[in-house]
Amino acid sequence: MSMPAVYVLVRIPKTGSSSLTAVVRDCLPEARHFPMPYSPHPSDARPRGERLRATRSRVRTLIGGYGALTFAQAWRYIDIHAGDGDLISGHVRYGDPVLPRFRLNYITLLRNPLAHALSIYNYSRLGYQKRNALRRTYVGGHLKAAGTYSFSGYLSYLDERTHGGANPMWAFAIGDRAVSDPLAFLETNYFHFGVVEHFDLFTAELGRKLRKQVRPRKLNVTPHREADALTTADKPLFERLFGRDIALYQAVLVHLRQTARR
Repeated sequence: MSMPAVYVLVRIPKTGSSSLTAVVRDCLPEARHFPMPYSPHPSDARPRGERLRATRSRVRTLIGGYGALTFAQAWRYIDIHAGDGDLISGHVRYGDPVLPRFRLNYITLLRNPLAHALSIYNYSRLGYQKRNALRRTYVGGHLKAAGTYSFSGYLSYLDERTHGGANPMWAFAIGDRAVSDPLAFLETNYFHFGVVEHFDLFTAELGRKLRKQVRPRKLNVTPHREADALTTADKPLFERLFGRDIALYQAVLVHLRQTARR
């Protein structure tokens, strides 16, 4: 008897993850959906106050959805109650789900690293600027840096806080693993993957694999873009900061080109 499977959407922030979730849910209308809150990284460097607020929000979601106080308890609940073909989604990282009863069919969507970094910067900057003066006094870390620095200054902030290695897409899609061939890793461990820039191809291939019709979806776009380019002077820093994300993205692009030729 084959092992039951669940689909796990690794929703990388600002990579069209809302559209990704909508597409997969359209393809799997009978599946039960188990949404999970944002999975914190062990090296989370946000100010303590921000981490506490995030923890409070996370615990509320876990209690409301699963009667759980921790991720471990939530995963145990899902492992008991989920069925074959059900769906798990959230800003969770590869390897986070602990579901011994199931085979995990991972799905994720990547984005051009520069467009991704600019989107996070603009989104965070807009979020900071929408706050009034009093609320801004309680904000620090990443959000404050985006809200008060130019994109160049924001990259310098990331350099200081991450010691030269940001790579958010790699952190979600692969994790802290030492992987020399990211494409081989994705091909071995993922049910489906693609890039925002070829979203139509991503959805078409997903529909083919699931044997479902896929409705077109419009990707969400940050309405206001204060920064939209990288200066020549900042290019070396950007390439050092996001070297793994760049390698991951380029490997997937090569894969897509090879697939298109077949």
